[in-house]
Amino acid sequence: MSKCVFVDSDVLIDVFSGRKPFYEASAYFLEMAENGVFLAFTSPLIIANVYYVLQKFSNKEAAMSSIRKIRTFIGVVDMNQRIVDRAINSSFSDFEDALQIYSAENAVMDIIVTRNIEHFKDSNLSVLSPTEAISVLEK
Repeated sequence: MSKCVFVDSDVLIDVFSGRKPFYEASAYFLEMAENGVFLAFTSPLIIANVYYVLQKFSNKEAAMSSIRKIRTFIGVVDMNQRIVDRAINSSFSDFEDALQIYSAENAVMDIIVTRNIEHFKDSNLSVLSPTEAISVLEK
């Protein structure tokens, strides 16, 4: 049974903007997702944030092309009123991170992959960097 992995925005932005020195590990991680090594998911808010950042790096057309590419191999989990209310009432210092954590938990993800591990330290899920996730998922 494939692992279900929640992908944070930084990993996607690293790849689609070519952000160094993070590009290589994040690109290999996403290549694994594209090849079906695991099932990758993200949230609608992350999709919106990635689009916003990428269009600042290039233009709206290029950003939308990247979003279309992302959607060919990454699913989108639900983000609903219950998740928003949990985030509002949580002790997380970052509201957006709380939304991501509760969306991932609600969708019963196995792992959250991010470079900002510290932001997700209080999650009930395993939180790994792309490099750590590669090691775990290749086994």
